[in-house]
Formats: sequence, C-alpha cells, structure tokens
Amino acid sequence: MGVNIVRCRLVAIAVVLLVLAIGRVVPADSGKRRAVVDPEREAKRAAGAWFKALVSGDVDRVMGLSAVPFSWDRKNLLASRDTLKAAYQQVVANKGARDLKPTEISLVDDKEIVAKHYLGKEKGVVTVMIRIEDEGVAVFVRPGKLFKVVGFSD
Repeated sequence: MGVNIVRCRLVAIAVVLLVLAIGRVVPADSGKRRAVVDPEREAKRAAGAWFKALVSGDVDRVMGLSAVPFSWDRKNLLASRDTLKAAYQQVVANKGARDLKPTEISLVDDKEIVAKHYLGKEKGVVTVMIRIEDEGVAVFVRPGKLFKVVGFSD
C-alpha cells in the first residue's frame, strides 16, 4: 500500500510539472488581439493626413508622411528629403495655410493614372483620389509597414 501512495504522489508531481512546462511554452491569451491592417483604409488615411498637413502648412508633419523618391505633380522626381522639404516649404510660402476640406477620399484602381501621373518606378503604389468640390488630387501611396505618400498629381 505504501508503494501505491508513492506512485500516486510521483504521478501527481509529474502532472503538475507537465502543466507548468506547457504553461511556459504556450503563452496565455492576454486578451489583446493584433489589429488587422486594412490596406485601403490605411492608404486613404495616409493620403488624407498628408493632404491635411500640406494645406495647413505643417511642413514637418507632411515630411513625416512622405518618402522619396517623390513624384512631384508629373514634373519632377525628387530624390532627396532635403529637396522634397524645400519644395513643400515653397508651396507653403506661395499659398500659405489654407482651409481646404476634402469632400471625398477614395481609392482609385486605375493603372493608367499611375502610368501617366506617377514618375517613380516603384511597383504596388496605390492611388488615392482626394476631391475638393469639383477638383481632385491624385495622391500616390506606398503600402508597407508604414504607408507613405510618394507622389501627387493635381
């Protein structure tokens, strides 16, 4: 009878150790869920934030939302951040801060627009159309871990 008690205790200890080991290998659910990135929403968010920063004259914010090479309005491909910042500063100096609010921000699935208006060579660039009344600005967004604006055409 004494041997059975010892065996039971050894089995119980083994089970406890096994449960503890499994607990260390399989992390407990912390209740936090990873956010699923919606590329369309993120591209529109990046383009909208970029537009808002640009028309409000916030050059530092617009630079944080931009990446180079940057396709500047079908005219130039700006290769350096210094050149891009100078171009933004020129726009702000010429036009000042403006109170323009988009009436629509939408994704455009038109490869022809990209081919005609985007001077960069990057693949996978997404076109977001920002409409202000009856005018529009095509904003080119590079998807990725961080969605960055890499050009525009108005």
